[in-house]
Amino acid sequence: VEAPVVEAAPVVVEAPVAVETVAAPVSAAVEAPVQSGDSVQSLAPTLEESGLILVQTSNDAPIAAVAEAPAPLGRPRRRRVVVSEDAPLQMVETKD
Repeated sequence: VEAPVVEAAPVVVEAPVAVETVAAPVSAAVEAPVQSGDSVQSLAPTLEESGLILVQTSNDAPIAAVAEAPAPLGRPRRRRVVVSEDAPLQMVETKD
């Protein structure tokens, strides 16, 4: 009975490749804050190009009245008995 001969596969090792990273220059241009009014009109073409819809809300909307809290369900809790720690302890004898 002969044992089968298994040949080892060749091992391929790749050499590390040096990669240079160059940081892109950051533009220092800061846009002025957008004012309401004309800004909506200037945004309209950009929004239409991107397929977005502008939804506006106003601060004049009435505030909904807060509903009253529902009545608590179940029975009321018992009050705990207050044990006075100022009084001395008393020994109580019981019958066997």
